[in-house]
Amino acid sequence: MNPKEFDLNSAVRATRTNFKKYSLNENDMDRDPFQQFREWLNLAFKAGIEMANAMVLSTVDAESMPSSRVMLLRD
Repeated sequence: MNPKEFDLNSAVRATRTNFKKYSLNENDMDRDPFQQFREWLNLAFKAGIEMANAMVLSTVDAESMPSSRVMLLRD
């Protein structure tokens, strides 16, 4: 590789986040899924995550064909 070339692999590695910082334990979850979602969304906004209201909604049709789309949570 030419030393002046952009090292894409290094750039991708540099963007990785350590997800081991948190864990998911069923016993720690709120019994109300809507309240749990509020807590997670609040944590994301407090952490300064850009577009914390962006999410992927996935469904399957009658033939079990998956479909996914990116959505923004709005009021």
